[in-house]
Amino acid sequence: MSSAAAPALRALRPALRAAPRALARRPLSTLPARPVASALGLRAAPRAAVPRLSSRLVAPSIRLNSTAAAPKPKSAYERFKELSKTYGVYAVLMYLAIGAVDFSLSFLLVHSMGASTIEPYFNKALRWYRVIRHGSDGADELEQQDIEKKAKQAAEEAAEIAANGGVPKPTAWYLDRALWAEAVLAYTIHKTVLLPFRAGLCVAWTPRVVEFLRARGWIGASGTKRAAQRGAEKIREASARVIDAAKRN
Repeated sequence: MSSAAAPALRALRPALRAAPRALARRPLSTLPARPVASALGLRAAPRAAVPRLSSRLVAPSIRLNSTAAAPKPKSAYERFKELSKTYGVYAVLMYLAIGAVDFSLSFLLVHSMGASTIEPYFNKALRWYRVIRHGSDGADELEQQDIEKKAKQAAEEAAEIAANGGVPKPTAWYLDRALWAEAVLAYTIHKTVLLPFRAGLCVAWTPRVVEFLRARGWIGASGTKRAAQRGAEKIREASARVIDAAKRN
């Protein structure tokens, strides 16, 4: 070591001895953050630029996916069509049975209360149904057609009474116009107002009734087999009776 460097080293010795003590007293949070690569004299590789997605762009896509994934509720008629594909003739028979019951109840209601009493309430319900299905203009057109049809029927009745000398022509009970008017009103209620309830009941009851009948062997493969066996037994019994009768003769 040269004589010129010796005094410099002696001057640095007190500073080097005091450095560990100063670092120990100083908290780590105050120390300067220095990368290891820079401390070793190396250059850190540049980071790849990663594009940031804006929340404004991500949020609409999430909302669109959520709305697209939400299934559209099916109407009672659409569910009945699917039910008829699954259960076939049993769904149709159930629909006809429920239809016969609700038409009978509708006719009894109209006949007991009278067509003139229930007709105003029915017209309001029919107006509401037509506005939903055909719109306000379509409902107005249908109402005008109904008015013209009633006026034509009233003119025909007046002409028949005038031709009969002012006396109503006696008719059989099954040709009574009032009875048929009640039947038409009951059928209209059955066809329009009660249609959603009828389809909903058919969708709810058909699977239960079919399972009940299958569990007892009245329908399905076991039911058909049992009916065939009973038919064969009846045929054998009838043929045996014919043979016995022939032997006696």
